[in-house]
Amino acid sequence: MEIRLEHIKKEYIRGSRVQTVLDDVNATIPSGSFWLIKGHSGSGKSTLLNIISGLMAPTEGRVFYGEQELTGFNDEKKAKLRSSQVGIVTQEDSLIPYLTVYENINLPDLIGRHTGEKNTKEKGEYVEKLLKQAGIRELTAEYPAHLSGGEVRRASIVRALAQNPEVVILDEPTANLDHDNVERVLQLLRRIADEGTTVIIASHESEAEAYVDRNIGL
Repeated sequence: MEIRLEHIKKEYIRGSRVQTVLDDVNATIPSGSFWLIKGHSGSGKSTLLNIISGLMAPTEGRVFYGEQELTGFNDEKKAKLRSSQVGIVTQEDSLIPYLTVYENINLPDLIGRHTGEKNTKEKGEYVEKLLKQAGIRELTAEYPAHLSGGEVRRASIVRALAQNPEVVILDEPTANLDHDNVERVLQLLRRIADEGTTVIIASHESEAEAYVDRNIGL
């Protein structure tokens, strides 16, 4: 799905001051492309991702998903679009502690979310492929308390991808990962984009630039 950003501006009120975090950000992100939002700490990377995903409203500007104007939706309609078409991993994303890795990844199915055209067998094979590529296949029966921060991060990414979304939005997806697993995750996201999913990440990792199609610098 194509994502279009038109004149995005975001201001925060800090006491008597107005702080402008984003100012006139414009981009057209084609369907099936892999884009990186980069910038120093505090430059607005997470803010822009939250605006793209509909979790935060811009002060000015519009966000389009195809021909649909996300910024014109009410909260219920935004939530429905995210549920059906968007996979999101925030910096604070975590797993439910009383569920195993496998149960966490399949939670949307457990609570009745439809997963498009994939049948049960195809879905199982697809999840198995993601688990192997993320390097956590042997951890599916473990509970989050027994995982490292990097393993939790990779499980959160697989959970977002497992529903076969049209758009994936990830904030620092390679945080807490060693070099080999940074490469593993970036290769996985590159493959997902090549298969038609629109992938947008914010990252400070220099390695990410070798995998993406375009950058948005803040």
